[in-house]
Amino acid sequence: MRYATMQPTMNPGRAIVAVFMKYASFSGRAGLSEFWWFMLFSVVVSAALRVADGFIAGGLDGFELLVGPVYGVFAGQPFAAQPFAVQSPLASVWALFTLLPTLALFIRRLRDGGSTWLQLLWVFVPVAGIVMLVIRFCDPSVRIGDKIVAPAAGDGAAAVDGAAVDGAAVDGAARSRV
Repeated sequence: MRYATMQPTMNPGRAIVAVFMKYASFSGRAGLSEFWWFMLFSVVVSAALRVADGFIAGGLDGFELLVGPVYGVFAGQPFAAQPFAVQSPLASVWALFTLLPTLALFIRRLRDGGSTWLQLLWVFVPVAGIVMLVIRFCDPSVRIGDKIVAPAAGDGAAAVDGAAVDGAAVDGAARSRV
């Protein structure tokens, strides 16, 4: 069998709302578009909040706050003298607010691609782990029978031939990808 090149996609607004609606839901699945739109949104908001933190702190240029850690290493500055070491209260609040939904999204995305949550342990391998995780996040949705099981609009369960398939049942069937 081959994977279909088209699957149901979400627009950016719908993807962001879907992630926050399933704030701590670790069951179900998350499609490629839902995952990548939310990741883009989260990175843009984080960067904007870091720049805002730099301006609020006064004296720090927002651009310097974003590139300071890299530039500081090459300029020979000690770590404590780099702009990155400055507290970022707005960015920290955002990170705490999005920690649980992002973790839930990671697990739902891995399940949709046919992997288990244990794939998240790749994050502990310095460079290759992040690369492996990105590869896992890019996996296409798995097939069950002749149908791609796309994320459902409602509760995260998907229907295959009229029967609801829970995330755990999909994991077992996902191993038989062709």
